[in-house]
Amino acid sequence: MAKKLKAGDVIRGYRITKVFGPGMMAISYAALSPTGTKVFFKQYKSPAPTVVWYRDFVAYQKELSARVSSGRAGNFAVRQVDAFEEVWGGRCYFQAYEFVENGADLSKCLTKSASSIAEPWWRRRGMPPSGHDMSPGQRSWWPASRHYMRPASCTPI
Repeated sequence: MAKKLKAGDVIRGYRITKVFGPGMMAISYAALSPTGTKVFFKQYKSPAPTVVWYRDFVAYQKELSARVSSGRAGNFAVRQVDAFEEVWGGRCYFQAYEFVENGADLSKCLTKSASSIAEPWWRRRGMPPSGHDMSPGQRSWWPASRHYMRPASCTPI
């Protein structure tokens, strides 16, 4: 069974500088790469190498990284620096990503962003709030010349 890393541990040239803590599938750390660059380092707890789909998971992670880095999504994603398997008390899968200073949890960022919007998108687009639809006999609130547009935040990349 793999064991947790601690500050000061070195694995494959990455020196752990801080333990952020466990998540659902991995334990996250701050580390220094072999070149001295600060990275976000992940040690996967799940899947364990003993599960049937572990090989498929590793292959999927490799394919996912290749597609993101070579596609347009790479402009919006944190770059993966390295991914490897190593024995640390037991065989384990690790990933290293570029470190984002002052990074924050995505749900907190979205909540903060939503609360900073002065007016809901549907009101800015001239749409009534849900539950305020016109009855069939009334003139529609929606101008005939307008087409439905998704909010800018929902447009594809």
